[in-house]
Amino acid sequence: MLKPSAAISPDDRAAIESLKVKPGKNGLKATIKLHSKQRALDSLARLLGLYRKSQFVTIDHAPKKRDANEILRERLLKIARAGEKNGGDKKE
Repeated sequence: MLKPSAAISPDDRAAIESLKVKPGKNGLKATIKLHSKQRALDSLARLLGLYRKSQFVTIDHAPKKRDANEILRERLLKIARAGEKNGGDKKE
C-alpha cells in the first residue's frame, strides 16, 4: 500500500531516488529505487580524507602509550635548547 508523500518523513523521502507506478494484473505495481548507500559512504570517506594513494588506510583509535621518562627527557631537552638559543645562563 502506497502512502501519500506528505505521510513519509523528509529523511525517508530523501533516500528515494525514483518511484515508478505501473498498472499490473492485480492493480497498481510500484517500483521504488533507493539512493546508493555505498556511493554516499564513498563521498563521505573522500570528504574526510580517508582515501589516499596507498591502498589501505588504518585508523588507530588508541593513542600511543609513551614512557614517562621519555616524555620528561623530551621536555628537558626542549628547555635546554630554548636556553641555548637565549644565550644560556649569562650572569651579569
